[in-house]
Formats: sequence, structure tokens, C-alpha cells
Amino acid sequence: MNGEIAIVVDEGDQESSHVERAIDRAREHEATLHGLYVIDAWRFGEYSAYGWSVLEREKQEEKGERVLERIREKCEQHGVEFEQETTVGKPNETIRDFVRDNDIDLLVFCESGGEGKPHNSPQMIRDLQRELSVEIETV
Repeated sequence: MNGEIAIVVDEGDQESSHVERAIDRAREHEATLHGLYVIDAWRFGEYSAYGWSVLEREKQEEKGERVLERIREKCEQHGVEFEQETTVGKPNETIRDFVRDNDIDLLVFCESGGEGKPHNSPQMIRDLQRELSVEIETV
């Protein structure tokens, strides 16, 4: 493959099996692993009349950075190149644009398990499969 692999994570995912799977796939294929932490703009009031506080936004960004730094450490232990991004937006649009902008070959998600998280809902994953020409793996 020798390409680009992306993993979408949230604050509880740094110890998830999909993180391990993405690192393994990146190592196997000598690919760069991209970690993407999407802060759901709707969930945190970005589009409300009141917006959201600077403090809340900073807290969410810090959570994302902590998760991605833990994944970076794991990648370093396995000799995998890692790039990270924390961003705010609608998860489906943000992920779609990220995949296109970074020429991602494989996108790895955590199995939703019924939690209904916006970044790994079955409907969103089906929509991405329909819209993108990228392999998508759920673990």
C-alpha cells in the first residue's frame, strides 16, 4: 500500500482495538497514520445563538490533543509515522474532507457498539462508503 491511513478517534479511544489495528496496518504497509479528532460543532454549540465558550472549546481541543499524543507514543514504539489533527466541524463533512485532502487509502473506525457517537455511527460510515473511493474498516 505505502499510502495514507486515517483513524478517527474520540476521548475514550486511545486504548481501543481500532487504534491497535490502524497502527498494525500502517506498520505492515509502511504507511503514514493520520489521527483525526473531530469536535462536533453541533454538540458543543458552535451553531447556536449563544455559541460556545472559549473555555469549553479549549477543553475539547485539549482532550483531542491528549488522545492523539497517546496514539503518537504508540506509533513511535512501533516505528510508524504519525500525523495528527484536531478540528471542529460536522463529523461527516469533516471526515470526508479530511480523507479527500490527505489522499487517504484506508479509514479505520471503532465499531459503534450502539453508543450513537456521531463520528462512527453506522449511517455516517455507510454515507462515507458511498461518497468516497476509500477502503473503510470498522474494528
